[in-house]
Amino acid sequence: MKIGSKQFDLTLKNYMEPVVCKAVNRILKDSHYCACQRCQDDTMALVLNQLPSIYYLRAADEAAAAHELEQEYLDATLALTQEAAETVHQAPRHDSDEPYHLMNYEVTAVELGFGEILPLTKACTCIQCLEDMVCYALDQIGPKYVCTTKGAAYARLDELCVKRGAQRISLFFQAISYVDRHRRHSAPRIEHHIDN
Repeated sequence: MKIGSKQFDLTLKNYMEPVVCKAVNRILKDSHYCACQRCQDDTMALVLNQLPSIYYLRAADEAAAAHELEQEYLDATLALTQEAAETVHQAPRHDSDEPYHLMNYEVTAVELGFGEILPLTKACTCIQCLEDMVCYALDQIGPKYVCTTKGAAYARLDELCVKRGAQRISLFFQAISYVDRHRRHSAPRIEHHIDN
């Protein structure tokens, strides 16, 4: 994530990804569906886009919180995975030479948005606060997993919608306010305006 002239490497994790990965492995393992990496990733993208993203965990024990998520969502995820695996099976893309990479496009979009907005504020820009702001926003927006550059292009076009852009800016300021009230960093509050 870039803010002004500074580059920040954020550690972002959607805690739903391991739940979906487990469901995909379980469904594809004992079925007639193709289990190549491309088909697995396409199946995961379809399922992840139907579930809430959960990037922000305030629990002291993240492993326990992740386990609770698995318990809560695994059954529903298995059903969604069965449907998604059938969809991918009907139109597989494993013979395509197009490069691909499974990613939540919203991560890029949200990081870019905060990169533009934060220099205009006095928000704390320590790594913990930046991660919390981005995670908070991602959880509110929801996922947009894609596997191809074409999928990323469609996601980008969708993002350019004026109404959605205004909602997103409002959400960014909500995230800044939320993180300001619930700061988790141990260092003294860092407030500064970053000049470009």
